[in-house]
Amino acid sequence: MLSEGLGLMAAGMGMVFAFLILLVLVMKASAKLFSHFPGSPDKITAKHCAETGNASHRKPHRKPELEEIAAAIAAAKARMTD
Repeated sequence: MLSEGLGLMAAGMGMVFAFLILLVLVMKASAKLFSHFPGSPDKITAKHCAETGNASHRKPHRKPELEEIAAAIAAAKARMTD
């Protein structure tokens, strides 16, 4: 009975692992597929950098400023206390 349980556990873990591998492959394939369409974020960022010549736009994700973080925390605290 214990060996049947271990076999079932191994089969379940194998199925989950296979599903996760399949998920990663599908996500990578869809990223490659959608990057070829016009208006993708990478192309917009690269085009904007080329037009403006500004090196700060080369990073697609900028870190929020400390003031924005502080404002968000203050708004969350105010909402929680009401």
